[in-house]
Amino acid sequence: MSRRQISHQLPPIPFALNMRRKLRLPILPYEYKCQCNKMFDIYGDHPFNCPNKNHKGRPHNMITNKFSQALAPLLTTANIISPTTTLDKEIQIHLHLPADPTARPFDVSYKPNCDCHPSNVFSMIGYNITITNATPPPPSNQVLPSSIDCITNYTANADISLQDHERNKLNRPNNRRTTPPISGDEVIGNLLHNQMILTPVAIDAHGRLGPLVRQNLYGTPPPDIPPRKQFKPNRPNAKAMYDHATNLPAPIGIFIEADQRWKQLQADQPQHSTASNILWTQPLRSNTFYIYNPTTRNRYRPRL
Repeated sequence: MSRRQISHQLPPIPFALNMRRKLRLPILPYEYKCQCNKMFDIYGDHPFNCPNKNHKGRPHNMITNKFSQALAPLLTTANIISPTTTLDKEIQIHLHLPADPTARPFDVSYKPNCDCHPSNVFSMIGYNITITNATPPPPSNQVLPSSIDCITNYTANADISLQDHERNKLNRPNNRRTTPPISGDEVIGNLLHNQMILTPVAIDAHGRLGPLVRQNLYGTPPPDIPPRKQFKPNRPNAKAMYDHATNLPAPIGIFIEADQRWKQLQADQPQHSTASNILWTQPLRSNTFYIYNPTTRNRYRPRL
């Protein structure tokens, strides 16, 4: 995305905050006690581990809105949904599943309705967004030969945390507020029976994505599940949903499909001169020329 557009630029304060967290620099002058009676550390890791859900509620809603806004044109360009199709959010989705009519397993969902795409065999494809806990750095008494080993160790722990949160979304917990309790695996089974796909979107404290959504967007194959992390025998629907979400005809590599189709559409269109198509030069000040784009209604000065 072009950084010329202000909407694609990160504001100074969030940018500085993210850089300090990425470099493990203090973002607070001192520690203080949180409402959960634990200490709020100076590096900002505590909000991701705090049992108080208010810390993650607002970021979760913001990520859901932005993810939905970015996904809609991407799916249209990849020819998975029609240009008039809108994405639904959690508050708009009422599945009325037999196992649990109140269940809302999707934060964002859409119905693939283009006959030319293989994913149209599914009645709905949804995403469930989860923010992982902050991965603690290696302990100070752990001796590592170099900084590269420290980064490798830290990244490996973060990857494991992302995979764990993905599996936790597929291993849906049982609803014990009802009598008798409702099995979470039955809810996943209802989704499979109705030809629906659930893709967990795990995001860590530094914005890294989990392997399932990376495969969905970029086509990167997820790593093999370690033996000790395999789905339990009493969760057959969770394993079946994992297999459905990571294999065709589920959407895999949406960015790649959108990029290929966009290039094909550009090649099929006749080429016109830039000035006569969308750009118009006009003098706004003496000896200064700006380029006006009527599509974005922006003016900018070209580099000469």
